[in-house]
Order: sequence, then structure tokens, then C-alpha cells
Amino acid sequence: MTKIVEFEPGYLTTSLDFPYLKVLEDKLDVVQKAYEFILENDLMQQMPGLVERKTVQADSWYLFPVYINCNYDFYLDFLSYKVGVDVREVFQTLRANLPELFDALDQVIASERVISITFMRMRPGTTLRVHADSGDFQYRSHMGVKVPKGNIGLRVKDTVARWKEGRFLVFDATEPHSAWNLAKEDRIVLSIDLFKDPLEESRKRHIEEMRRKMESSPLGFDGGGYVSLDEETIKQFNRVVELVDY
Repeated sequence: MTKIVEFEPGYLTTSLDFPYLKVLEDKLDVVQKAYEFILENDLMQQMPGLVERKTVQADSWYLFPVYINCNYDFYLDFLSYKVGVDVREVFQTLRANLPELFDALDQVIASERVISITFMRMRPGTTLRVHADSGDFQYRSHMGVKVPKGNIGLRVKDTVARWKEGRFLVFDATEPHSAWNLAKEDRIVLSIDLFKDPLEESRKRHIEEMRRKMESSPLGFDGGGYVSLDEETIKQFNRVVELVDY
């Protein structure tokens, strides 16, 4: 059975409710070429801490942000200091080499809703365990960049969806969610975090949360970025679920 659920916390919706995302849906080829450039230049990184916490297997889940935490100056200064690399220079190099991508990204960012934009690579055999993010000021959206055939999916609460190339799905990442790729090829998505309404209040809470993470974790986006889940939720998360197409 397939079912499209109405959008509410913990469930999935599409770019129909977030029309500014369609700019990137119409530029799938540009996004795919940009990912290949990032991969060829060995820019994809493992998320620090997740392997150690046994949330995901080693050498399995990689990411690279092309726009992060609204590119606030204080955060870029912090991140550059922590990683020992001038993050602004990296972004400028990407912009110079990927002008078509950044032309599209700039149009989406102009909506004033975008927090971060990140390429995410999930290798074959990867299972990202159930977790829930902190920060109730945002939604998360994924557009399929490269989606293999096979057993792959994203589960949010009681709903499961498969990614589709060139299509966004949007969900509330503060709800329990997990993802897996048991296919034979990499799964690549472009992940965009978006402010909820009211916009100004969400911006304020985002800055407060970002500063909290910067104090509690090495890179400001790990450790302290998740909320605790009760054992029953973790235990029951693999029960039978509805399959959603979109």
C-alpha cells in the first residue's frame, strides 16, 4: 500500500510545500556534477563521533557542507580554527569551480529559510541507527543525487520512504529517524536544513543552539546534537511501517 501523509512533525512531505527547493530539483545534472567534483577532490569527510558511538559503521557515511549554519562569521571563524583550514577559502574555491551549482544555491538561500546545505554519501551496507536531532527550529530536506536500486530507505516515526533522484523529501529530524543503504552502490543526497516559522524566532533559537554545540563538541555539530531516546522507542523502531511513495 502506498500513502501520502499530510505533513506533521515526524512525517514526510515534498517540495510542493517548499517551492524554493524546486530550483535545485530542476538542476539535478548540475548537482550531480558538483558531487563528482567534491568526491574527486577527496573532500567528503566522516562525521566525527558517530562511529565511536556505534551509530554507524566505520568507512560508511560521509558528508561535506557547501553552506553551513547560515555561514555566520563567528561560526566560520570557529570551524576554521578547529579544523586548521580556512573554511571561507574552501568555499570560495568551490564557488569558482562550480559556478552553476552556486548560482542555483544562491537562489535557494535567498529565500532566507536555509540553514545548511550538505552532500551526504552513504556507502553500501550502511545502517544509520535511530536517532533524533536537537533544535526544534528546523526541518530537514533530502534530494536524491544518486539513488541505487535495492533495499534503501529513510524512516521517520512510523513512515518509510525511498529517495528519488531530483526530488526533495522534507521531514522533522527532531523525531526518531534512521536510514540505511543495503544496495550495491553509494546513495548520495543533498541535505538542506530549513528554518520553521516563525522565521525570526527560529533564527534566534538556532544561534542559541549553535553556541551550545560549539561549547560542548569539537566541531560544533557533533556531540550534544542529539536528544536521548527511550529504550522502548529504540526497541520498537523496526516494527511494521507504512511505505510512502512521493
